[in-house]
Parts: sequence; structure tokens; C-alpha cells
Amino acid sequence: MTEHTFTRIVNSFADHLELSPGKLEMELRDEIVEVDVLSDSDGVRVRKDDEVMPATRWIYKHLAKLDVLARRISKLIVPPKYFVVPSGKLLDNVDEDPLGREEHVNDVSKSIRTILDRRFGATSVLYLTSEAGEGKTSIIEHFAVQQAEAYLRNQAKWLLLPVPLGGRPFLRFDDVVIAALVNRLRFPFWYYGGFLELVRLGVIVPAFDGFEEMIVERGSDEARSAFKNLVGELHSEGSLLVAARRSFFDLSFSSQARLWKSVTPDDNVLLQRLSLNRWDKKVFIAYAEKRSLAAPAKLYADVSTLLPDRDHPVLTRAVLVRRLIDVAEKSQDLPEFLARIGQNQTNYFHEFVEGIVRREADHKWLDRSGGDKANLLSLNQHHELLSMIAFEMWLYSVEVLGMDVITLIVELFAEQHGLTPDATRQVQERIKDHSLLRAQKQSGRDVVTFDHDDFRTFYLGQALGNALTNNDMTAITQILDAKALSVPVISEAARIVSDSGVTVFREVVAHLQKVVKGAQQVSYVRENCGMLMLTLFQNSDDLQVMDSVSFAQEALAGKQLCNLTFEGSFFAPTRLTGTRLRNCTFNKCQFERLIIDGAADVQDSILKDCVIHSLAIASEREEVRNLFNPAEIQTQLTDCGFQCDSPPHDVMDAAEPVKNDQDLDLTLRYVNMYLRATSLSMQSVSVRLGEKSGYFFNRVLPRLKQKGLVGDFGTSALRLRLMVPLDAIEKAQRKSAGSFNQFVSLF
Repeated sequence: MTEHTFTRIVNSFADHLELSPGKLEMELRDEIVEVDVLSDSDGVRVRKDDEVMPATRWIYKHLAKLDVLARRISKLIVPPKYFVVPSGKLLDNVDEDPLGREEHVNDVSKSIRTILDRRFGATSVLYLTSEAGEGKTSIIEHFAVQQAEAYLRNQAKWLLLPVPLGGRPFLRFDDVVIAALVNRLRFPFWYYGGFLELVRLGVIVPAFDGFEEMIVERGSDEARSAFKNLVGELHSEGSLLVAARRSFFDLSFSSQARLWKSVTPDDNVLLQRLSLNRWDKKVFIAYAEKRSLAAPAKLYADVSTLLPDRDHPVLTRAVLVRRLIDVAEKSQDLPEFLARIGQNQTNYFHEFVEGIVRREADHKWLDRSGGDKANLLSLNQHHELLSMIAFEMWLYSVEVLGMDVITLIVELFAEQHGLTPDATRQVQERIKDHSLLRAQKQSGRDVVTFDHDDFRTFYLGQALGNALTNNDMTAITQILDAKALSVPVISEAARIVSDSGVTVFREVVAHLQKVVKGAQQVSYVRENCGMLMLTLFQNSDDLQVMDSVSFAQEALAGKQLCNLTFEGSFFAPTRLTGTRLRNCTFNKCQFERLIIDGAADVQDSILKDCVIHSLAIASEREEVRNLFNPAEIQTQLTDCGFQCDSPPHDVMDAAEPVKNDQDLDLTLRYVNMYLRATSLSMQSVSVRLGEKSGYFFNRVLPRLKQKGLVGDFGTSALRLRLMVPLDAIEKAQRKSAGSFNQFVSLF
């Protein structure tokens, strides 16, 4: 460490700093600290009270107080009591694996430690991905405590700092990080600048949990901008862990271009992804054994016989398995519970929650005021009370509510249902112990949260569904206009509407269409109404029309639609994976990006006067073929099963697919590597291009350098970097008509 670096780091912690030759005096949280600074060929050392130590050690111990932080993490973060290590798949960074092949890993925790232990001379970003409820948060908390305890035993050199992001309005990263340190860990010793310096030194690795809340579900450019600014501020140093749902990790020009725009040309960033596998029979049984459950293999067999496949979420999602074992511990409740799960395969989550709440209503919430053990609340009243709590959280964009707010909700609920004062008091006493809620301390006050985010979204869906069927315009507007609704919320609301009968179904659909017409052109209302109607129309044979609707990302993925007409609607980027379209018409619609991977089933469906800005064809290789030519897009969509009726001026006479020449194909394969890194080694490029690498280096790369597309990274001639933004590459590809010469002439 140089004296300049030492001064910069110390200044990020100090309230005031004065530095003179050999002396440092600083004001640190109302305390004056004076030390001698010794600098020689071995680096910078600090002397205080006749004790001399390396500058880094003094920073870690006296300024950053990492020992204190490690103790706070180990005591205040409570990981799952019965933790089972899942397996996963690793897509390593481009320097480690230029070919981009996913590798199976048996122990995700070991892989996280191995990756974050590395020191690349680059900022390393590790994405930890899975679907909701599959254990991302559990792994982060378990690993953070493990690492903190190892640090205190001098067996680790860095700490993992959990920073929860999900379910809250987006704040700047400095606010989020300091809030996590002060409120959760009672650790008030850093400013944000000090945090950044510790990340750059590699002694702190922040784990940002729940990032898709702002990026995927809200589509927040503000959140994405803040993240890319954070990456840029690290200046090719340190590591980050980002936990998000699988849909967040999109390696495409459009997504990565936004990330790399804030990174300076001299910064080196490497990306890797570790995706969690769903639980299998082995993990299920291992978890059940840790819970000391008798005959776990028999339980697995009993449940699996009621479900359509062994990959069913009840058997493979950690949060649902935990709840299943909770019920199984009370064996007398198990047969009825299992029978309920098997009643409805499509709405299994509703049946799952219904079974848990029924146990709560019938066996736990019993009225103590009389001699008979009557239910304190009915099953529907339990659902309504939990929906009111979820609704309140949604309105204020919070995950927790103080007990004072909970008390007000209970009083309002009791007044609506005419509960006696004694019954109201019992509800207030028991609500914090409800099996789907969890009471905890936050900033010195008692708060209540849902035991898992899935339960919160489920009951928000119930609140929306009930508001729609009751035509409660106030509640409908408050829910639809707040922010983009997630798929589970929409699914539960649609289930309630669909189960209310044909008359109510039609009234709700007609009302939603009126709401869309009256909403602003760009609003959450249009998007939420569109996704809600699209879900309602699934598996329906009635002729339906959706007019002037906006659809969120992946709106068509996995949908089963029939006899549906879309008029003048807008579609954000969406895949057709698992999509089935029968007799559907898209008239004067606009598609930002369609992605086809061969899994779509399209029959008797028409694209009429539609504008499709780009079409992506997914191949077996990592590269995705992006098409922009209207004629080629029409040809590909026709091959997919669509009938295309486009204006004559939008389609070229010759609809022959445009094929890239060899030089452009090699260029795009090379550029595609920059989706996982900002600089590439010549060796990695050689491995990736294989036998074509010699031709690329001798014939293609000189042209790219001559045109200013590619340059040396720093002072090294063995590492290369792009000199132009990724979105400029995409635009040039669009205009190149498959010609390399035309492509480079655009720069």
C-alpha cells in the first residue's frame, strides 16, 4: 500500500484529517486519533503507543473495526436453523471459461467461497440466481455467518455483508448500505466512502439480495443506473454478489450495454453466474432428517404420488418444503393436508396456503372466552385479515409493519365483522404468532412481516381479486397504480375472478378495459391491467379483444391463448418459450423484441400491420442471432407458425434470410464475449474461436482496430477491450445486411 492510497482510505473514514510528514491526526467520531506514519520499501506502517503494524492491519482493526462487524454478523443475522447445502450450475467468467459452458457444482457454498476468494485485478460480479423461494436469502445469511466466524478464528480474510433490497422503494446505494449496517447490525462506524474502500481492498464483499424487485418487476432504470455506478466506483477492484431471480440475468447486448456505459474504459469487470438447482429427493430427505422427521422417504413418496411430477414446487422449493415438514411434524394433520394439495394441480399454492391457514383456524385460533372450543375466526376471515396486512404493506412499499399499525388493522377488521371486545383482544394477541407471519425487532420497535415474500404476494393477490369482484374502485386504483405487479399477485387475483362465475368474470374484464382506456399512455395501470387480462384469458375459448394495452417483459412466455385479438398494443421484450397461440390476431401492435427458441406452438395466428423492432433466434451455442431486417423477421416468424400481413413498404421483395459472412460472424462471436467482461485476454479469445482464431487475429482483428472498434486494454497488448458501446455494435449489425465490410464502414 502506498502512502497516497493510505491517505485516501483513511480520509474516507475520518471526519477531519491533517497529515504532516510522519504524522497523522484525525477526528474520528468525536475522538482525536494521532499516529505516526512510517513509509519505506516495505510499504506503509502505523505506530501508535509503541506498537507498529502494517497500515492495512491498522485500518481493518482500528478504523473499520472488522472484528466488531464480524461479531455483529454472527450474532444478529439468524440463518435458517436447518440448512441444507443445495447444488447448482456455474457459468464462470470469460477468463476462466471462454466457451461459456455451465458446470455442475455439488456445494454452492464452497463455490461462492472459491469465486469470491479470487483476486483478478478486476471487479468480480457474481450473480446468484434462482426462482423465488428456492433459497437465495438462506444461502447468503448462512454463508455470511460462516464467513464471520471463520474471520474471527483468523481462517478467513474477508466478510460477506448482506444488504437486503427487495420489497422496498429504491434508495441510493449509500442509503441502502448504511441502513443495513446501522439498523440491522448496529454498526455505525463507516461512511459510504469507507465501505467502498473496504470493498476495493477485498476485505468486504457486499451481497445485494432481491435486486429483481427494482430491475425486473419495476423495470427501474434508476436502480440499474445506481448499480452500474457502483461497479464504476470500484475501479477494477473488489467483488460483489448480486442475488436475483433467473430472469434478471440476461446476457444480451441491450442489457449489458446499459451496465457497461458507466464503466470507464480502463476498468476491468468480470461476470459470473451461479444458479441454484431446485431441491431433489436427496436434498428433501436430508432436510427432513435434520428436522428429525420420522420416515422422510415415505413422506416424499406420499406427496409425490399426489403431484404430476417430481419437479413440483411443493417438493423442490425450499420455502414450501419447510412448510410441508411443519405440517408433517403433526402427523394427525398430514393426510387431510396432502389430500388438499392434490385437489388442484394448477392452483397448488392456493391449496397449500389454504391447508396451513385451515390448521391455524381449526386447531390454534380457538375462542378462549367460552366453554366450547369454537373457532375465533373463520377460514375466510383469516384470509381477509392477512389480505388487509398485505394491502397495507403494498401501499407504503414496505415489508414490515409496526405493531401499532397492526393493532389499527385488527381494530378495523373487528369493527367490519362485529367482533366482541374480548374476541378483538384475542386476535390482537395472536396475530403476531400467526403461522404465516413473523414478529421481530427492528430499530428497537416490534414489527410484523410475512414469513416469506411468497405469502405476502399471495395475499396481495387476494386483496386485488376481492377488490375486483366487489368493484371496490378505491382499492383497485391503489393497487394497480402503485408499481408493477408480480406474476404471483396477478395469478392469485385472476384465480379469484375466474372462480366467481361467468357474469363476474365478464364484468371485471369489461371494467379493466375501461380502466386501460382512461389511463395515461405510460403508467403502471395499463401494464398491470394488461397482464391481469392476459392471465384471465388463459385457457379460455371465448372471443376476446384487448385494445391499447401495454405488456411487461416476458408477457407471452408460457401463455396458452386462444381466440384473442390484440389491437394497438405494446409488448416489452418477451420470449415465446412454452407459448401456445391458437387463432390469435395481433393488429397494429408493436413488439420491442421477440425471442424464439423453437419451443413455441403457433397455429392460425396472424401478425397484421405489426412493427417488430428486433427478433432473436436462440441457438444451441451461447450466441443469440439478432435479426432487424423486416423481411428476414417475417420469414422467421412464418417458419414459427405465424401468418404475417405487413405493409408493402416494410417488406423487401426478396424475403431470403440474411446470412452473415464469415468475417462478421467471427466478429459477433468475439463481441459476444464482452457480455461477461469488459476486457478479454488474447488466450481466451483464441480458445473461444478455436481453429478460426488464427484467421481472426490475422485478418479480422486488424480491421477492427483500424476502425477504432477494438483497442489494447491499458498498457497490455495481450488484453483487448471494446472502444465503442455495445448498443452501437447492435445498431451497426442491424444496418450491415450481413456484410463485414458494411459493418465496419459504419464506424
